[in-house]
Amino acid sequence: MVTGYSMFKPHPDGIARLRQQVRHGHLELNADAAVWLATATYSRPWPMPVRLYLHALCVEDITMQSVLQGAAPLFTSMWPNEFSPANLQALPHYAAAVHAATDAYLAELTSDGLDRIVDLARLGLGPRTLAWVIRRFVVDELARICGELSRGSRSEPDRQNPPGLAHGPGRVSAPRPGLLALS
Repeated sequence: MVTGYSMFKPHPDGIARLRQQVRHGHLELNADAAVWLATATYSRPWPMPVRLYLHALCVEDITMQSVLQGAAPLFTSMWPNEFSPANLQALPHYAAAVHAATDAYLAELTSDGLDRIVDLARLGLGPRTLAWVIRRFVVDELARICGELSRGSRSEPDRQNPPGLAHGPGRVSAPRPGLLALS
């Protein structure tokens, strides 16, 4: 087998399709978030939908800037010495910057660029194509977070708890302190 050779020819519309998927995710995310941001209080802790929105933005930022380009995430220059913005009004500005940077990166990509191998061994994922990385950590993550945000009919306690810790169908509950697992 010849290394560096793809036995499949890159699809000429692959990048256009990927950009469309990312843009669609951005539109859905921002539309869902607008509802929550308009009704959220400006004090911390922020409600779960706002934290999910920030999570989606940070995952995209870190994936596109750090993982794929070896640069610092945008949030490091927007909020130095902080882990998140000081107020909710900063989130739409951060979203616009992340989305613009992602779109600019995809606009400069050539069709064979999607086949570029990204070494994710340090994350336990091994070598993956650039297309896989963007679909998994941007497109799929946007879709997952949009699904969470659109479930506005969940009970208030469920919305307050992080995913994976709330009790309910399809959720993993955290072990209760003081209980020992018996084998």
